[in-house]
Amino acid sequence: MLRSAALLLLALAAGAVPLSAQTFAQADSLLALQDTSGAIAVLEAMIKHHMKNAEAHYRAGVLYMSRHEMGTALSPNRRKAEEHFRYATRFESDSAKYWLALAELFRTEEVITTRAQVPHLVGRALEEARKHGGDPLGKVAYRAARVEWDRYEQVAHQYLLTPLDAGSNTDVRRLDLDVFMQDWDYVRDFFQQRARPDPGQPGLENLGKAAAALRTALQRNPQSVDAAGLLAVTLGEADRWTDAY
Repeated sequence: MLRSAALLLLALAAGAVPLSAQTFAQADSLLALQDTSGAIAVLEAMIKHHMKNAEAHYRAGVLYMSRHEMGTALSPNRRKAEEHFRYATRFESDSAKYWLALAELFRTEEVITTRAQVPHLVGRALEEARKHGGDPLGKVAYRAARVEWDRYEQVAHQYLLTPLDAGSNTDVRRLDLDVFMQDWDYVRDFFQQRARPDPGQPGLENLGKAAAALRTALQRNPQSVDAAGLLAVTLGEADRWTDAY
């Protein structure tokens, strides 16, 4: 398999093989043999001669992303994946698939400033999917809903702390997570004496956006069990169980 990849690279360099679906087929055949390095080499060779081939960038990015462990520190594979996805969105900015790939890469990052870019990227994917229609809109809408649901879960069901001194004018404070993770007495005191649910319904806007996106997904694919199930949960979280049924 390595020999076939090497021959293809030589042929590409000589211009003997057209940069077409045949090249992608060669990469696929290497993947079937679990040779991700060979597949990446084939795609990188295509990119070297045709830098603006967005699909080649996308496929290379997917392979690099598969070699990076999500949630860990940045790695060369992670950097290469982002690089290729960005090129894909630059050279074919009207493809929802490429914007969504970049969003998926950022979605599981630990760095909050990186995750903060996800809603914009998903929004761009939705925008392009709506322009071009078709089934991709349903898939992008479902991913958009998952992003909003994840954001909701990050802020929902928070607790507020009442002041320790009943006569104090100190404003209500949120839970000190740093202390919470280190001091068990603080944890016990928090739940027994000082915790009360946040009355502001944090994350309600995210729930609304998630529900809207899920309805779009179901319009495109009414048989989607995943979208229907998440919509029921989303409506339930908003105390709209009647609508969920």
